[in-house]
Amino acid sequence: MPPPDGFTLLEELRRRIDPDDVVPLIVLTADVSLEAKARALGAGAHDLLTKPFHYGELLLRVRNALAVRARHRELRCRAEAVTAQLEERLQADRRAAQHRLDIRDRVQQVLAAPLPMVFQPIVDLRDGAMVGVEALARFAPGDGALRTTAEWFGEAASVSLGVDLELLALRSALTVLDGLDDAVFLSINASPSAVMTDAFAELLDGLPAAGHLVLELTEHDQVAAYDELLGALGPVRARGVRLAVDDTGAGWSGLQHVLRLTPDLIKLDRELIVGVDGDPARRALVAAMLHFAAETGAAVVAEGIETTAELQALRELGVAFGQGYLLSPPVPASSLVVAARRARALTAAATIPAATVAGSDPPVRSLAVAVGGAAVGGGASVGLSRVSHELRTPLNAVIGFAQLLGLEPLSPAQQDALRHLRAASGHLL
Repeated sequence: MPPPDGFTLLEELRRRIDPDDVVPLIVLTADVSLEAKARALGAGAHDLLTKPFHYGELLLRVRNALAVRARHRELRCRAEAVTAQLEERLQADRRAAQHRLDIRDRVQQVLAAPLPMVFQPIVDLRDGAMVGVEALARFAPGDGALRTTAEWFGEAASVSLGVDLELLALRSALTVLDGLDDAVFLSINASPSAVMTDAFAELLDGLPAAGHLVLELTEHDQVAAYDELLGALGPVRARGVRLAVDDTGAGWSGLQHVLRLTPDLIKLDRELIVGVDGDPARRALVAAMLHFAAETGAAVVAEGIETTAELQALRELGVAFGQGYLLSPPVPASSLVVAARRARALTAAATIPAATVAGSDPPVRSLAVAVGGAAVGGGASVGLSRVSHELRTPLNAVIGFAQLLGLEPLSPAQQDALRHLRAASGHLL
């Protein structure tokens, strides 16, 4: 059997080589005809040399062919990496889309029925009387996963159903309004986005007891359009609904937020209350907030009171109203009478008497401003240079606004508090 000629061998090599790979093939031939060149290149040769040829030229052509192969492999690796990245992103997008569908389906199931609500008493810290209740939504773990209330509302917002869920919670909360004592207000939570909808205004239409409502404006993102928000709040407040700013001292609910909205109640965030009995900086900051509230015509409610020591410290400072698990956890509406009785007994058992507080009526009757006159307490100047990082922003905010408004403390205790704040500001500004 005769050996195969060069062209047959070339065709067989090309057949066996991976079509996605580059294996340089150089044909060396004595046939200088155009037909031979065409056949060789057509069979897959990358280059062709005809005899006689110089050995150096051959080396250069081989080097160039190998460089082409190396470049091809590099580009192929890059293409494979890009393809893998695109596939990974595609899979991630598919998972995210499915996750959004799952969230939307879960929230829509919740929207189909009234929400279970619980109510946390808001107590007059002077005598323990329940003056209001804050309505809080509760959710069942529909898919077996436990989620906080904040997570439920956050997920709903992520699929553009946040306002819908807020309105459902508001409708569910308002069902207990008629059953509350005349001396007790109902505090409901709503974001600026919800307040600025027509559906929110319609929700309040026809309520005979709007004067017993407190609207807690919850906001953990910056308000982009205060004028629009104030325009929406105007008719609501004209109907007698009182305005509270929630979580003051956390997120965007700072003094600028308070100053722009001029609320009837300022609710101090748990972050400012925790450990207030042993933290001179927090005590001074609460005292400054009390003075700020007095100058702006607002009442102060301390949130998240969890220890007797915190309660006693707040009473010393002159905080008139508060809520927290110490006084009562959130309970069903049917348990509010028992919860109110427990809060009154606990407050009466406090060993340190409450400071003299301006005004004697709770918020539902007059929203009297509580301004303490008691001393801040021993050691108030100790350790202010070590104020924790998370308090620096609200601390500077109080100092800045006090200077901006030209406020002077009303009592020696508050003068001491603000002097400590100003002394600490040298370490913080």
